[in-house]
Amino acid sequence: MALDEPKENDLIFTEQDIAFAINKDLLEEAKPIRLDFIEAGGRSGFQFTSSLPAGSCGC
Repeated sequence: MALDEPKENDLIFTEQDIAFAINKDLLEEAKPIRLDFIEAGGRSGFQFTSSLPAGSCGC
């Protein structure tokens, strides 16, 4: 995950006033994609899950 400007081949999704950009080709390969904010054991952060095998996404 990175902060970046949308590119020509990106799709833009907006959830709760936050815009997300994802490459169209990656979306087709990885969908469905889920983004959660996890808080556990004194730690917190974003967690992505998708249909891609673990370790195959450069997120």
